[in-house]
Amino acid sequence: GVSTDATFAYCILNGHSTLHVLDKMTGQQNRTVELTGGNIGTIYGGLAVVGSKIYYGHSSGTVYRHNLLDGQYDGYSFSTQVNIESMAFTGQDYCISQSSDDVYCYRVCLMRSMSCHPL
Repeated sequence: GVSTDATFAYCILNGHSTLHVLDKMTGQQNRTVELTGGNIGTIYGGLAVVGSKIYYGHSSGTVYRHNLLDGQYDGYSFSTQVNIESMAFTGQDYCISQSSDDVYCYRVCLMRSMSCHPL
């Protein structure tokens, strides 16, 4: 899984909990963050950075929200209509598909502690 913000690229290997934070200008690793809590496992690209949060979409169809600073699961998650086999993020909408032409989008919030409901 890979996601970016203005300064960094965030990368995680399938089945691993270590988030690698890379400087976009130099390509150098800035730091690593261990994602804890939620359900870390199979991921098919399902990362999205929104403000100080990172959304981790487990292939089983649940998206967990973690703090970027310390990697802690913050208690918020949402379920998707189908398993996540591909994902794209528009900057507002977390859109997923399960190997079909059907795409389901879910609005994520930019506000620090607010939770948004699916579209």
